[in-house]
Amino acid sequence: NALFTTRLNTVFDLLDVPQVINDLAGVRWCSENDDAWANMVLYRDTYGDQLWRMIPFDMNASWGQRYGGVATLEANVDTQKSHPLYGGRAIVPAENGGANYCNHLYDVLVTLPQTREMYLRRMRSIMDLAIQPPGTPFDSLIIENYIRQMTNLMAPDALIDRTKWGLTTWAPTDGFVVAASNLMSQFVGPRRTHWYVTHSITNNARVTGTNAADKAGIPLAQPAQTVLGLAAVEFNPSSADQSQEFIAITNGNPYAVDLTGWKLSKGIDFTFKPGTVMPSNSVMYVSPNVVSFKQRTTGPRGGQGLFVVGPYKGQLSARGESVVLKDTTGFLVFSNAYVGAPSLAQQYLRVTEIMYNPAATPGDSTDPQEYEYLELRNTSASATLDLTGVRFTNGIVFSFTGSAVTSLAPGARVLVVRNPGAFAARYGAGLPVAGAFTGALDNAGESRSEEHTSELQSPY
Repeated sequence: NALFTTRLNTVFDLLDVPQVINDLAGVRWCSENDDAWANMVLYRDTYGDQLWRMIPFDMNASWGQRYGGVATLEANVDTQKSHPLYGGRAIVPAENGGANYCNHLYDVLVTLPQTREMYLRRMRSIMDLAIQPPGTPFDSLIIENYIRQMTNLMAPDALIDRTKWGLTTWAPTDGFVVAASNLMSQFVGPRRTHWYVTHSITNNARVTGTNAADKAGIPLAQPAQTVLGLAAVEFNPSSADQSQEFIAITNGNPYAVDLTGWKLSKGIDFTFKPGTVMPSNSVMYVSPNVVSFKQRTTGPRGGQGLFVVGPYKGQLSARGESVVLKDTTGFLVFSNAYVGAPSLAQQYLRVTEIMYNPAATPGDSTDPQEYEYLELRNTSASATLDLTGVRFTNGIVFSFTGSAVTSLAPGARVLVVRNPGAFAARYGAGLPVAGAFTGALDNAGESRSEEHTSELQSPY
């Protein structure tokens, strides 16, 4: 149990899970045959979301061709490399001189029930999108007709190449057009049947498992108009760090759901990227900043094996709003309005003046932009506002925490300036200046976002 938990937490904390799932489903269909235990390139976005991703690498031995060449392309030899779960330790356990012929990353994805379910669902989505079931009329087959199209385009250059360099040692008797025909008849067609029939969850001739003799258990097509739920909207993180907000989506269905291309809108904007699959009866968290989410000090947080995706654009309003999810057909999966709980600052603090692009004064050598400022006012007639935690974050940067003004009486105003000395010289001393912001006001106009555990947008 401890090992299972460690592997689960590691996968969901360190990997870009949708990307890895999508990549694995693709290379497995294409039959990456050049040793899964050796051929892998990983990239970590160290200065971004800090997640690891797989990069397709060394795919020359693929689409049924094994390293060194085989007379007949392999599409359904599960004791070699045709199994949908190839790369897991139990598929080809005794190849390569008795060495364990697996890839540890592939193995953990195959072994963990959650990621295996995600992978198999994504696999089925790709099959239905591009492979198509046995019995599909040939003229309607996407892959075969694409191969034919590309063969016609490439054949003249392939002939020149063959004349220049001679025959390949992997398939020395096959010309380009013959090899393309073999690709369709020996690999694509048989593999279509192998995945849609042999490894289907409905194939009662095999048990479902992770051994070579087992079926992978590829699920049936995802039901149309699948419904998910919105379980939580965290618009006011206790940390006062708005990048730690999130929404939680639940899949209460007894099957995994592929959200590739689905879109969240209204309060926030996010499109789920390829490979985003929710396991059955699971929760997924959508965040504006995956790194910040994992740094939360209270759950949900990193280290708990949680499925977190992002970043979304926008910010959840503390005043309440709607969150809408639609699938790729435009079907409304859910539309939920949540009730907000705005703070006093969010209710009454307003930006009442923005001085951008100040005019030059004759005889004044100071850059006019140094005279920029913003004025904010407490519009309440009775409430004093605590400005602790209030900060500007977009374009200019300033925090009222620890500034010269940390509370604002009813009707009172406060100023945030670019250059306190220049401001006092032009506008006079004794004004309620909280401090100096960094950055500059865009003379073309923009939006400033002032936060107090949520938003106050001020376009000009």
